[in-house]
Parts: sequence; C-alpha cells; structure tokens
Amino acid sequence: MKRSTLFFIILFIAAFQIVKSQNITVNSNNFSDQELIEDILFGTNCVENIVVNNTESGSFSNGELSYGYFNANNSGFPFSEGLVLSTGRLSNVPGPNNSLSDDDASGWNGDQDLENALGINNTINSTIFEFTFVPQASSINFRYLFASEEYRENNPFTCDFSDAFAFLIRVVGTQQYQNLALVPGTNTPVLVTTVRPEIPGECEAINEEYFGQFNNLVSPINFNGQTAILTAETDVIAGETYEVKLVIADEANFRYDSAVFIEANSFNVGVDLGQDQNLCEGETTNLQIENDEAIAIRWFYEGQLINDTDNNINLSQDNS
Repeated sequence: MKRSTLFFIILFIAAFQIVKSQNITVNSNNFSDQELIEDILFGTNCVENIVVNNTESGSFSNGELSYGYFNANNSGFPFSEGLVLSTGRLSNVPGPNNSLSDDDASGWNGDQDLENALGINNTINSTIFEFTFVPQASSINFRYLFASEEYRENNPFTCDFSDAFAFLIRVVGTQQYQNLALVPGTNTPVLVTTVRPEIPGECEAINEEYFGQFNNLVSPINFNGQTAILTAETDVIAGETYEVKLVIADEANFRYDSAVFIEANSFNVGVDLGQDQNLCEGETTNLQIENDEAIAIRWFYEGQLINDTDNNINLSQDNS
C-alpha cells in the first residue's frame, strides 16, 4: 500500500511539473510577412528598402501556416521573441516536448536553391522567406538556433539523418547564393549530422561545442534537441541591393520535423563599435579615452594604424 501511494505521488508531481512549466507561444496572424522581417527581425536603422518578395508554407486544411512569430512567454527559451520557420505546423512548435511533430501537407514541395547550396536532393515540405534590402554598412549578422525531432538521444539515427536549412544571400542580379548557416569558422552547413554530441557505440561527437541540448518532456519547444545560439554573418557592400532567402525543408520524407528560430532585433547591419553601437554609412561617431598620464595612444583598424596623435577619434565608414 505504501508503495502504491508513493508511486501515485511521483506521478502527480511529474504531471504537475508538465502543467506548470511555461512554453513558448506562436502566432501567424498578428504580423504580416512584411512586418515579420521589417519590424521583428531588423534591429538597426542601417538598412533601406526592405521588401518581402515571396513566402512559402505548408497548405493545411485549417489555413494554418508553417512559419510565424514566436514569444518565449517567460519559458526560459534563449530568445525572447522572433521568427520561426518549421517543416511542420506552426501549432506543433511550442512545448511541452511530449509528442512527435511529424506533419505533411498536400503539394508541399522542396526547394532547388537549398539543394544546390547543401549538395543534396529530394527535399520536400519547404518553408521559405525571401526579401530584398539595401544595407548602409559593410556587414550583417543575426542570431539563430536550429531545433529538430531528429536529435534523438542515444539513438543511431542522430548520426545519419537531418532536415536541411540555409540562410542564402546574393546581390540582386547575380546567380550564386552564399549560405550563412554554417558551423563557425568552417564551410560546413549546420545540420543534426554536423552538430551533435557523441552517440555512444554509434558515432563520435562532431562540433559538439555548438550543440545545445537534448530536450526533455518539459521543454518549452516540441523538439527533441537544439543547437546552441549561433550567429550568421557576412560582409556586404553598402548601397547594393541584396536578396535573402531563409529556407528550411524535410529531406527524403516528411518524418521528424525541424525548425529554425531567428532572434528578434538581431538582424544587425553596421560596423560594430562595442556594446549597443553600430555605425551606418554616412554617420560619424566619436570614441574617446581618458589619458591623464600622457601615455601614447594609437588607434588601429584591422591591423592598420589610423591615428597616433589624439586621445579621441571621429569614426565613419570611410576610416573605421
């Protein structure tokens, strides 16, 4: 009798924790496609002419989409809000992680640009955001994480299978895309099979420092695992018009959905001058160092001496 009572208490506590835990929330109606990019993703004024040209989603019977806005909802999820693209229904993205997100939809095709960028084929269920913009600075970067049902702890399938995603960018009028969703310091695309811990007896860890965690039942998102927070970045030419294609898709079959979360206000365009400082094309800012001891101060940028006479310096895109 005592054992039965104890077992009941344990089950009650576990159930209470699942109910009590907070999950992220999602919404596909509060923001237009244009607002999701222009107002949610971009966190800088160093950009002009943001235009969403195309979006693609699964066509579900109730009109639900496979992308939309997400909010952490005090759940402890690493990003407070942002844009999520999934290979399944948007409503299957929030936790708890107690069911398999495993969606399909009629006529939901793959994406050739994604296949070309990753050297794969036979993608289906692609979710796409395409937009153009004109940077007024020399670099762009944004933060994201990848989550997937195909992250399965101690399961050999984690060694061999992954959905595909890419952040593609090119100058409008050119043909070749560049993929920004890469393992830092490499040309390797971020996938379950390229960012994972060791699966004992099956495969060694690879780029484990960029793996975040396997998720338990009380995870705020409904995916078995996720990467750490990663940064996509590249140099750009101020004044040029660029095309960006955010795309995620299932590979080979619709089973075991994945999602990519992009942090709100993290799409930064500018020269980084430290915390909360970005420099747009045509703008000037002053940096100053107190120097009461008359110590010689030299200012360098990318290894080149740009000033060795002053304690302060005016910086612009031309001399930064």
